[in-house]
Amino acid sequence: MFRHLLLPLTGTGLDAEAVRHARAMALLAGADVHVMRVLEPPERGPDAGPIDTLEWHARRVAAEEGLARVADELRAAGLTVETTCAEGQVTEHIIHQVHQGVDLMVLPTGEFGRAHVGALGGQVLWRSYVTTLLVRGERAPDHGRRDGP
Repeated sequence: MFRHLLLPLTGTGLDAEAVRHARAMALLAGADVHVMRVLEPPERGPDAGPIDTLEWHARRVAAEEGLARVADELRAAGLTVETTCAEGQVTEHIIHQVHQGVDLMVLPTGEFGRAHVGALGGQVLWRSYVTTLLVRGERAPDHGRRDGP
């Protein structure tokens, strides 16, 4: 069964459902949870000025506070939790963490379309070689679909 779960957060509304699923899976399996968030620097063009260090610091603080809230919620449920807030390329940090002994990754995905995973999720799935639970965030619109014939 699963002993070490990885929960990479996006810092968006997609995270809440993934946190619920990770908590349930960890409780059922008796697993610990590693919650992580990776801050990717803004894309920079040739005419870009310097990175605003105050804005970057504020993003880092907000990410760490979000991680702490999720960790507290999971610990309150009786789980052992570790957190990481990293900076750099999201895919690389997630893959590195997977290779540290993760048995299950709970990955939040985009909210539109049944099979939509997104470019980042696709890269992570392709390169991680670990069992992954894809959790769609907010309910997708039905785009006029009907149940039944």
